[in-house]
Amino acid sequence: MDNVLYIEFQTMNPNIKFNELVKKAVKGFDQKKLLLGFSLCATPINLGKPVIMGINWGGGSSADNISYESKLTMPTIEEFKVDYKEGYYPFLNRSQNLIKNYLKISVEEAEFNYTNLCLFRSPNISSLTSADFKEGIPLLKDFVGWIQPPSILSLGNSNMRYLKKEMNGSCETVKLKGKGQVGYRGVLWGCNFYCVPHPIAWNLNEEQRNEIWQAVFLG
Repeated sequence: MDNVLYIEFQTMNPNIKFNELVKKAVKGFDQKKLLLGFSLCATPINLGKPVIMGINWGGGSSADNISYESKLTMPTIEEFKVDYKEGYYPFLNRSQNLIKNYLKISVEEAEFNYTNLCLFRSPNISSLTSADFKEGIPLLKDFVGWIQPPSILSLGNSNMRYLKKEMNGSCETVKLKGKGQVGYRGVLWGCNFYCVPHPIAWNLNEEQRNEIWQAVFLG
């Protein structure tokens, strides 16, 4: 990395960049969708740390038809730790040992950047359209490009419907011989990229989950 750019990268204030990205979203996103609320990340921004990407943010119940809360200020590590302990991220909790093993980070200590492919809130994924997922991708690319993570991990193969086009032909499908588990790896936005089945996928037991993670990360 160029020395000038490296110094700039090291001295950036994460709050300033977060606010810049939020303003860009408020200005550019579909205003009707913004009424549902949106979030950029659930952890404070950790420059140079891995990005973990889920599918979509929750928001209220299926009976709700009014706006959900948007997260317009950068989350704190304390907020994430409280939410994590209270069970708001069961998929991260279920995967914490695998994440520690392959990404070399602690989930409990928020040593990563957590976001979702779809930045809009919704009671369930069926409430979202393809356009909702696609709309946030340029902002996520900016977000990832600024963080410069060593790797990106997608929790959920359904994300590949939108991310494969962003990988410029580098996407490799990983299949376990004689079994139905599938994962993906390649390069996304200049970063090593890995995608595994969602941690609460009903059709995988723990042995199968361990096998597909190992295949995706180690080949």
